[in-house]
Amino acid sequence: MFPAVIGFVCVGVLSVMFNSFDVGLVLVAGILGFAMRALQYSPAPLLLGFILGPLMEENLRRALVLSRGDFSVFVTQPISLGMLVATLLVMGLMVVTTIRRRRHQPPLLPVGEEEF
Repeated sequence: MFPAVIGFVCVGVLSVMFNSFDVGLVLVAGILGFAMRALQYSPAPLLLGFILGPLMEENLRRALVLSRGDFSVFVTQPISLGMLVATLLVMGLMVVTTIRRRRHQPPLLPVGEEEF
């Protein structure tokens, strides 16, 4: 199934711009995706970043234009301050749970060594 999907994607990319560089870029993205899957990285944050990143950048630029370049608008307005505080709390919670989970994991043994 995967080779068929890769073939259709490459044909689709090639048919849009007739550029072999785009096909190479698709192959590099596929290799990166395969490596991320092999290393057990979740693709969801990467996809969210690619999709929402330009939208967030545009709105940040719009807010800075409206505030004439003053970054303090993000901490003086209650809604944006609340969002920043919530984001910091969630990130802190993620760090704390990751540290706790790693403390309770047994240490990894080097390859080839067995525990007696």
